[in-house]
Amino acid sequence: MEPGEIFKSMEELSGMSEKERSLIFNRKPNIETFISNVKKNKYSKILILAGAGISVSAGIPDFRSPESGLFHNLQKYKLPQPESIFDLHFFRSNPKPFFSLTREIYPSNFEPTPTHRFFQLLDQKDMLLRVYTQNIDTLERQTGMRGDKVIECHGSYATNTCLTCKRKYSQNWFKKQIFQSSDNVDDNVVIPTCLNCNGIVKPDITFYGENLPAQFGRMYKNDVNEADALIVLGTSLQVYPVAGIVDLVKPDIPRILINRDCVHRANYLGKLSKGTFEISTDGFWFGKKELEKHNYRDIFVQGDCDDVIKDICKELKWDEELNKLLNNKTKSDNNTPDNNGTNIKNAETEESVQNNNGKVTQGNGNDLSAMLDNLSLKNE
Repeated sequence: MEPGEIFKSMEELSGMSEKERSLIFNRKPNIETFISNVKKNKYSKILILAGAGISVSAGIPDFRSPESGLFHNLQKYKLPQPESIFDLHFFRSNPKPFFSLTREIYPSNFEPTPTHRFFQLLDQKDMLLRVYTQNIDTLERQTGMRGDKVIECHGSYATNTCLTCKRKYSQNWFKKQIFQSSDNVDDNVVIPTCLNCNGIVKPDITFYGENLPAQFGRMYKNDVNEADALIVLGTSLQVYPVAGIVDLVKPDIPRILINRDCVHRANYLGKLSKGTFEISTDGFWFGKKELEKHNYRDIFVQGDCDDVIKDICKELKWDEELNKLLNNKTKSDNNTPDNNGTNIKNAETEESVQNNNGKVTQGNGNDLSAMLDNLSLKNE
């Protein structure tokens, strides 16, 4: 049980009777039933929440995997703690580790994975509501998906801003700066500086302690209410407020987790003296025997995202279309610079959400609704 955790009866959480809950998956919440419903065109507004796990097969490490995760392999930078590389205060005092890492993980070196192409397929079939990605690699953009279909919750390398005068710079300009040297030795790493004031130019990536992009605050509330299915892939669901989208979608839609690990499981109190079985307001209803008895909409598919997606596409008879997209390898060029390299073409300039409750944090998310309500009010 987490501090501040709230528990409610199933009827209170779902707002439905037992009979109404059973109709969502005919008492059988599993991936086969979900696929069958997709074939019957039951979903036209699928909401995606994606994490670093969907980009691992592209060659980009995730953050928290033992041995191979990004945070595990940052010892060479001699950081106070692994998360410091994405800490704004540390960055201002010592930006070299971040820019050295950026040279290793820069998105132009990678191609979209089968999972990214699956999102593109959903878009082409008019079944996609939105992709909320926690990733900064811009691989969703590279698929050629419509721009309004992707929310980069933690920003990305697509645009860059001077920390001092706020002048904007394109992705191409930034790339030329950091790759001026062919060596990836700390002493040779170039710190991009502003042509206007000589301040540090930082990618518009949301660091710990920074505000989320305003686009997230403007879009999430309608999307969680409109979605008719939620698919969560490749994430530990540890960074809030984005991870809390899982708990904000309507209680009558299916929630599917495709992941190596079973994460974000709900807690429960069992039957109380009044005869009710109470479950925490946060979390999936699977992974524990007592929860499974009452689960009416949550599905966990364990495995690598790409492998599971390929299997799903095969069952849907979309495998040929998926392979065609993978072979095309179409890249987006939304950030074409002008002669001085500072113009941003077709990229929306977002002001930050000026609200402390909208800052990126790690935690259990029990105050998520309050955080997001405050955040959305700032943008209404």
